[in-house]
Amino acid sequence: MRRKKTSAKTKPKKTGVKRYFFEGLIVLLPITLTVYLIYLMIKATYRMLSFVIDFLPDVLKNIPYINAVTIVAAILIIFLLIVLIGLFTKTFLGRGIGKLIDTIIQKLPGVNFLYKSLKQLFQVFFSFQEQDRFSRSVLIQYPHPGIWSIAFLTGDASKSFSPDKEKKYYTVFMPSTPNPTTGFMMVVPKEDVILLDVPIEEAIKVLMSGGLLKK
Repeated sequence: MRRKKTSAKTKPKKTGVKRYFFEGLIVLLPITLTVYLIYLMIKATYRMLSFVIDFLPDVLKNIPYINAVTIVAAILIIFLLIVLIGLFTKTFLGRGIGKLIDTIIQKLPGVNFLYKSLKQLFQVFFSFQEQDRFSRSVLIQYPHPGIWSIAFLTGDASKSFSPDKEKKYYTVFMPSTPNPTTGFMMVVPKEDVILLDVPIEEAIKVLMSGGLLKK
């Protein structure tokens, strides 16, 4: 009997597509969940404001574009609420409550993954403290020697990820343009990294503009 020949290329393709699908899902889930939660908060606030409007005098009810004003008011209320929560988390009591909530959520199966993803996303890209994101803007040779790209120093590479245990390596994040929230993490020898005297905010502006905005 003749055996049927199986294609060796088919399985890797499926595996690759599957892997890319889940990697894309991991990136999209935290962002989508955040946007959806904010939308629900604004929607609930809008409904409450609309309920209050029903009890106002007719003069106030007939204000032009009252629905648009209510939507704007709902957005502002949620924005201020998030700011106040952020301020509260900086207090002693707020830090204690935050740690308690963090511990509880991380023990919930299924939810803990999304929570950790969201937390890491905002800590890395939306922190206002420069040291919480990157330590310094640098230049590295990428994609090949002689071509220099802007990157951000994230720290010293551990020996576990160093190809040569006798040499010192840095971990750097090289963002893409014009969206600096995506990119590549690289392990680069210390001597191949040029430290720049350029603030991180300025370097991000240059990246987002594709080099049109100069320091």
